[in-house]
Amino acid sequence: MKKVKKVSIKIVKKNNYFTRNNITYIDYKDTKLLSHFVNKQGQIIPKTFVRLPSKIQRMVAKNIKRARQMKLMPYIIVNQGEF
Repeated sequence: MKKVKKVSIKIVKKNNYFTRNNITYIDYKDTKLLSHFVNKQGQIIPKTFVRLPSKIQRMVAKNIKRARQMKLMPYIIVNQGEF
């Protein structure tokens, strides 16, 4: 009989923005943090591009929407010179 070699598998946790920077709480008043997850036009970036877990992406989106309602962040960003 042949011996079967066991292949070792490394389990790598996804390293997202919040774990890298030791951020545990997302607040709607922290617009500098939330602006990392909004593109130049003011749209919320999808989780596939930002590489966030679903739970954290929902929290980020909810807080961005709250900040927009409180007029802390703009809904859309219009560049007047670029059409």
